Amino acid sequence: MKAAMYLRVSTEEQKEKQTIASQRNFGERYFASHNMLVYSWYADDGVSGIIPLEQRPEGVRLLADARAGKIDTVFVYRLDRLGRDPRLILNIINELESLGVQVRSLTENIDTSSPAGRFLITILGGVAGLERETIIQRSVEGTNRLARNGAWLGGIVPYGYLVVGKREDSRLVVSEKLIPGCQISEAEVVRIIYGLAAEEHKTCQTIADHLNTLGIPSSHIPDENDPPRGKRLTTTSRRWSAGHIRNMIVSPTYKGVHQYGRRTAKEREVFEREIPAIVSIDLWERAQKALHDRQLADPRSSTATRPYLLRGLIKCGLCGLTYIGAASPPYKSTERIYYVCNGKGQLRGRYGAEGKKCPSKTVNAIALETAIWKDIETFLRNPGEVIEQLGQQMHLQMGEEEQLYDELARQQQAIANPG
Repeated sequence: MKAAMYLRVSTEEQKEKQTIASQRNFGERYFASHNMLVYSWYADDGVSGIIPLEQRPEGVRLLADARAGKIDTVFVYRLDRLGRDPRLILNIINELESLGVQVRSLTENIDTSSPAGRFLITILGGVAGLERETIIQRSVEGTNRLARNGAWLGGIVPYGYLVVGKREDSRLVVSEKLIPGCQISEAEVVRIIYGLAAEEHKTCQTIADHLNTLGIPSSHIPDENDPPRGKRLTTTSRRWSAGHIRNMIVSPTYKGVHQYGRRTAKEREVFEREIPAIVSIDLWERAQKALHDRQLADPRSSTATRPYLLRGLIKCGLCGLTYIGAASPPYKSTERIYYVCNGKGQLRGRYGAEGKKCPSKTVNAIALETAIWKDIETFLRNPGEVIEQLGQQMHLQMGEEEQLYDELARQQQAIANPG
């Protein structure tokens, strides 16, 4: 028998001390008591059980050795080490058996070659899936409970705040500490932004320019006595932009209402919780009204409803940002609409990081869209030429695909017969 053992543990199971070492110790005692030699150990540490075997680092090596005929039996501590989903477990077993490799569990009496054994595998796989879903549910319920009680459980800390305490005792507090190199705190910067917006009715771009002129960084600057846990540091240009200012103004966080779960990509409950406020509710609401009124009063806002044909489809060749639609007041009854790089009016992207605006040219939207519509009309009236070109491209792609399959077959043959 050319035996091997596959070990796997995920992050959740590591917390319960189901480590790779404990599985290996059990396997070593088992093999010693049965006078068996192990060809190799395959250990995926911290890998989720819902990831297919061929996408796991050690799973790839296991499959390669199985194809090369180096092993004929794979042992696991329990069946759920293969995966946490019944279909995934059965797929792994079927794939290994197609390579002439049997799967055996050290703690479960399962014969994968019999119908009864396969039925038992399905049952145990279902139990493994149920266990995983239960762990996830309990984890989510636990984190939601801590979050409702005010604990800060990770993520980017909002500008103007710091985290004090650890684990379930961690809390958001208003950051009144002076910013290194500036005689002002982050919380005071937030109050300035809301004051300029609500009381002086300044635009977001004007506020951003004002803060940049003062040399106030837009991201947290740590010092030795202030661990930057959860603070955004290097992913921004440290310069303020109109979009950054607007996002801060509309955020309910600064009036003391934090929306937990809103920023995660996972499906989970989003709820509001109370945190220390930096500005009053009255100031926050007046800032919202001023922002709304300015948008209505902006003569360019009426052009936002125009259906720009290439909106979001044009990329700037200089900085890589997207072109957006823009307009100027009509001149002698002539409509003036354009496509302009998103970094031309704001400090964004490659040039924004250097404190500059993108030097790209503005494109006449009417001329460009007229040319596009002309091409579309030509295709609709005479599609033959375009279809012929598409057919030629598909033929070339099919030839390339056949070459790739031939190369794949040669590589697999070389792996199976290394000598």
